[in-house]
Amino acid sequence: MDFSIFLYILLLAVFLYLIIAGFALKYREVEGAYGFSVLMIATAVYCLGYFFQLQSTDEQAVTTWINFQYIGAASIPGIWLVFVIRYCGLGYWLTPGKMIGIGAIPAITVLSANSTFVDSWLYSGVQLEFVEGITLVKYNLLFGYYIFFVYALLSVLIGLALLIYSYFKFKQDNNSKRFLLLSIGAAVPLLAYIVSVTSTSSLNLDLVPLSSLLTAFIYLYNVYTYEMFRSVSISKDVIYNTLQDAIIVTNDKHCITEMNHTAQKYFGELEKVIGKSIDEILSKIDAQGVFRYQGQALWFSIKVNPIDIFDNRDSLTNNNLYILRDVTDSVLAQQALYESEEKYRTLFDHMQEGFAFHEIICDEQGQAVDYRFLDVNPSFERITGLQKEQIVGQRVLDILPNTESYWIEEYGKVALQGTSITFENYSIEVEKYFSVTAFSPQHGQFAVIFFDITDRVLLEKATFKEKERLRTTLMSVGDGVIVTDKQANVVMLNNVAQTLTGYSEEEAAGMPFSKVFTIINQETKQKCKDPVELVLKSGKIETLEENTLLIAKDGTKTMIADSAAPILVKNVEIQGVVVVFRDITEEFERQEQITYLSYHDQLTGLYNRRYFEEQLKRVDTERNLPLSMIVIDVNSLKLINDSFGHTMGDKLIQKTAEILRSACRADEIIARWGGDEFVVLLPNTALEQVASVGERIIQLTKEFDFAPVLISLSVGWATKLDSCEDTQEIFKQAEDRMYRHKLLYSDKIKRQIIEKINQHLHRVSKDEEQHALRVAKLCTCIAEKLVMPREDKQDLITAAKVHDIGKIAINTEILDKAGPLSEEEWIEMKRHPEVGFRILSAVNDFSNIAEIVLSHHEHWDGSGYPKGLRGKEIPIHSRVLSVAEAFDSMTHNSSYRKAISEADALRKLQEQAGKQFDPEVVKLLSEIINNDIC
Repeated sequence: MDFSIFLYILLLAVFLYLIIAGFALKYREVEGAYGFSVLMIATAVYCLGYFFQLQSTDEQAVTTWINFQYIGAASIPGIWLVFVIRYCGLGYWLTPGKMIGIGAIPAITVLSANSTFVDSWLYSGVQLEFVEGITLVKYNLLFGYYIFFVYALLSVLIGLALLIYSYFKFKQDNNSKRFLLLSIGAAVPLLAYIVSVTSTSSLNLDLVPLSSLLTAFIYLYNVYTYEMFRSVSISKDVIYNTLQDAIIVTNDKHCITEMNHTAQKYFGELEKVIGKSIDEILSKIDAQGVFRYQGQALWFSIKVNPIDIFDNRDSLTNNNLYILRDVTDSVLAQQALYESEEKYRTLFDHMQEGFAFHEIICDEQGQAVDYRFLDVNPSFERITGLQKEQIVGQRVLDILPNTESYWIEEYGKVALQGTSITFENYSIEVEKYFSVTAFSPQHGQFAVIFFDITDRVLLEKATFKEKERLRTTLMSVGDGVIVTDKQANVVMLNNVAQTLTGYSEEEAAGMPFSKVFTIINQETKQKCKDPVELVLKSGKIETLEENTLLIAKDGTKTMIADSAAPILVKNVEIQGVVVVFRDITEEFERQEQITYLSYHDQLTGLYNRRYFEEQLKRVDTERNLPLSMIVIDVNSLKLINDSFGHTMGDKLIQKTAEILRSACRADEIIARWGGDEFVVLLPNTALEQVASVGERIIQLTKEFDFAPVLISLSVGWATKLDSCEDTQEIFKQAEDRMYRHKLLYSDKIKRQIIEKINQHLHRVSKDEEQHALRVAKLCTCIAEKLVMPREDKQDLITAAKVHDIGKIAINTEILDKAGPLSEEEWIEMKRHPEVGFRILSAVNDFSNIAEIVLSHHEHWDGSGYPKGLRGKEIPIHSRVLSVAEAFDSMTHNSSYRKAISEADALRKLQEQAGKQFDPEVVKLLSEIINNDIC
């Protein structure tokens, strides 16, 4: 088969399409003609590209011409759709956004065909096949190509649908077949396109450009036979027959040549009246324009216009176009308006509201600058004081020159924009407030209905002023205030109420009171009754129950007290409720603190004596028998206070309270009875059980660490078995047992405490223990020289070991200070002999030792401390201790001075003999040191 004929077909198609494109451009002012011209050019490009592709012999040339023909092929569907939309008179639909949407896929396809994406988007695997003098191409169609195929198919089908719709819509037009021919011409390449894409034939011919020759002939026929681009003839019959007016066309002899459907409905079918004189028709309409049709009177307005009518080729002149318009509704409306005018005039004259009719006056820019009175009713005269005969026809600024611009601006909007408004305003000229409704009966005019509201406005202002005064008062009071309506919805909160509830007034407005004001009982945690509901039901003042907590929006809880009262109208009808409340948290806490302190010991947190005595009376019943009591006394509290100060004593009391809490059950009543005494009340506790508790208390004193102090408690208990027994007697029995325990172990405990104190002093001051031992050794040697009795010698040695025990009460910073002491520090340091005396005096056996320690800083000449004793007024033990301590202090390093030699120390002692020291004792020590006796 010779395929070269296809090349001639393609060239002829290109030639015909370019001719059609040129013809369409000649009529480019017709809607759609320019688009059709572009469509023909795109088709020509498609055919031309395929022509050269068929003749190319290498792959690069084939690819170039495929890309060239793609420019035309990809453009055709979008251009076709835009052309059809415009040609069918729907061009208004084509917004810029929609045009972009229609052209997006063709643009992407063309760009892809001419880029490196073609192999991954449109087609791949191009193969050439040479058949009978032409080059055919095989390639694999990809996903992008099928997207374009669907797009093209939809575009052409939509265009076909619009053309077929237009054909039936304008079927009465002689040239309506142009729509049908356009759709047939488009259907041919569409079918060829579908066959080409879906065909499995081994012959890879593109049928679309080949079939386009047939389409070209169809379009040529359409252009020359049905005047495709003569737009005047498109709509002649369509417009002519769709008008609601009756239209009759006559020739130069006034004979009827044509009538539309409306005219035929009234005056008969065209075949029966054609050629008749127009006067026969017009004679049926009387001078008033009334025409009788099916027993009904119709009014027509008649217009006659000379026209030129263009048929397909000829131009007919000297014709007349008669337009008969049915104005029945308008005439009847005018008659009704006329008939009702008198009725409305009566209403106009007797209505209580003022009425005025105006026309607006504008400047050159069309802005309202004034208005003129056209009519007013009697009420207008009565309300404003202006007379009709003086103002009708006059401008408002001539009559009322101080009229505010606001009135003119608002009325200008009404008259020029046709809007209706209702507003209230004050007129300076008339000195009154008016409620005004304005509307526009026709453009440029406006009517105003108004009435005097001066009394009402003044009353509202007075009421508002009073409400604001009351509101200001409520907002400034120190209590929280919430006002509700009779539906229990919040109307107002003052500042305090906003703070306590956590709601702003804007948030709370309209909310149910119970949601804003959430209250619970502090003790039961149950929700409290709503005070507003109580008031609305009872109509009386209600107060909150005690222990009420207000829970704020953020969960904050506040103790409050409040009252709620009804708001009455004429003392009868409840209009709402006012709730007044205040924060009593501090007051409640103070009261709780007072209550707590009245029944609790402030130092330990235990119950006090008052509470214990009240509870003792309460539990002293037969059902609580056996009723037991334990009395506890803190041993050597005074000794601790003297040694370590009252702070340490207080800590000892607190530690004792801790021990008692650990030893007793939660339901047993523990109280601090006095300074160092405690008592425990144990209902339903037998003697064996209370003894176990007492032993547990004693055991815990050994387990609890309270360094440097030894905790020691004296404990006694007793049990009431019979209701006849006196509880005071039971208490006395327990107290006596406690004192017996105290007497039995008192001195032993005190010795242990003194030993603890001394040990603690040695731990705190590292050199103190060695110093005491060396001083004790020196005192032993001196005592032997003095031939002291054994008991005196033993007292002296013991005193030497504890002579600085009073330093336990001196600040360690003073004890360890490297430099000389200040005056205040020296005064503090000089306290230690007295402190030591008090500590040691607590033990009866240590009374002599206490005296030695008290005087060991007294001077021979009376310049010492604390008593200023002199000479032999100072006990011999103290004089020996003074010399021995001074010698040891000088011969050993300390924090405040370096050691000196024994010889230097003895020389200093000898220098102070008779002044600070006993000369005899100094002499004895010198002998001992020089002879190396000690």
